[in-house]
Amino acid sequence: MAVPIVVCSLLSFLPVHGAGNGIPIKIDTNKIAGQTHDMFVGVTLDLETIVRSNWGYMNTSSQKIKNLAQALSPCFLRVGGTMSDHVHYDVPYQTDVWPTPEDKNLTASNWDRLNIFSRDVGWKMIFGLNALRRINNVWFPFNARDLMNYTSYKGYNITGFELGNEPDYFPVNVTPPELVFDFLQLYGLVKEWPYFSNSLILGPDIAEMVNPRGYQYYHEFLKYGGRDGIDYATFHHYYFASGGAKLEMFINPGIMNSIWVPIQRAVSYANETVPHRKVWLGETSTSYNQGAPGLSDRYVAGFLWLDKLGMTAKHGVEVVIRQSFYGENYSLLDFNDTNPNPDYWLTLLYMKLVGSKVLNVIFDSSSYVRIYAHCTNTKVPKYQKGSITFYTMNLSNATVDLLFPQFPGAELEVYLLQPKGTQGLTSRGVTLNGVLLELTEEDEIPNLIIPTVQTDSVSFPSLTFGFIVIPMANVTLCL
Repeated sequence: MAVPIVVCSLLSFLPVHGAGNGIPIKIDTNKIAGQTHDMFVGVTLDLETIVRSNWGYMNTSSQKIKNLAQALSPCFLRVGGTMSDHVHYDVPYQTDVWPTPEDKNLTASNWDRLNIFSRDVGWKMIFGLNALRRINNVWFPFNARDLMNYTSYKGYNITGFELGNEPDYFPVNVTPPELVFDFLQLYGLVKEWPYFSNSLILGPDIAEMVNPRGYQYYHEFLKYGGRDGIDYATFHHYYFASGGAKLEMFINPGIMNSIWVPIQRAVSYANETVPHRKVWLGETSTSYNQGAPGLSDRYVAGFLWLDKLGMTAKHGVEVVIRQSFYGENYSLLDFNDTNPNPDYWLTLLYMKLVGSKVLNVIFDSSSYVRIYAHCTNTKVPKYQKGSITFYTMNLSNATVDLLFPQFPGAELEVYLLQPKGTQGLTSRGVTLNGVLLELTEEDEIPNLIIPTVQTDSVSFPSLTFGFIVIPMANVTLCL
């Protein structure tokens, strides 16, 4: 959910600037600006897709789907959504016989399929439990116990549990103290059960941190004891409604900046109740209500997604979980053909190149260029400790030159992502340094670590984004 934002016309924030005027880019080498989780980027699967759509066209036994998922591994998989609040776990040896419509039953076979797929591709599952199965406005935990019994019997590993999806928008009134009581029930259930003793508890998964309804709920939940029932504080974020989405909204710096207030509130409230409490962005994408067709699944969506990764990492969010891997217009895979959408390739390249240490970038903050920097992910064999990675967006209508005077003569390895074909920003195809990104004939992931090499400066064409790695930067903070 999100509050709609009024935007100006595209031309009013796309300045004309010539390539001859370079922008000097530096980093602060004295201290890191932040630290993310090693698995900073995760993905979701909506329970609605699994239960009511019967997984759609996502054949979890196909090698193509496994290859696409394994390429993002290791990462967190969050399974939840609105349906998770009401669903019944139809597993063997139930103690909960609460009658539930068939279309709200998660069968044992689907639970098996989900866990086996997650295990096989190397994902760490976080599962949202049915908070709105309530008696006298108290969570009724016996069906969750049934699921845990079955899960432990089958030997499935659940990395974390949530309880309730976006309680500030529950269809029934559950106050923050009432939800705290429910979480303390869950905490006791999970932590006292030996099989799940290492499983995390995450919450409260607030929908809106931009209005009092959401951020006051989040604050009160933590203040009135929720801090003792969770390991990580979570909130959700979308920039605007899918129904009113327009192309220019995806490249508007004002909309990009709008996430700062939700982040600041989420982090400060969490630290107010428990110092150094880690905050996760538990569900996020461009626009809520399934994403905007022809926009959320196209090249242009990458601007908001890449900028969100930069803003969250820089301002204290430890994990960001993308809605979704498969299922809707904002998914990384197309619903019908399960081929990668542009944001899949952007996400994969980000995970390969960007490390967990965040660096502070120093440049003209009034510029139409948005740029972030991290120590490079040295799990890619090509890069060694001391390397740094920049990721940047050119929002202007002209090419810009980025200069790196701090590293004179250094090789600059460039990964430029551009739309393919005449559709421009609304293209479903994306090229990396001019080569179309697509699966091989054997449905394998192509090698992405093939940069172009430049020195001193990098030219970024109008309305494009990409990455720049300086392999021999020898930044002490990254050693």
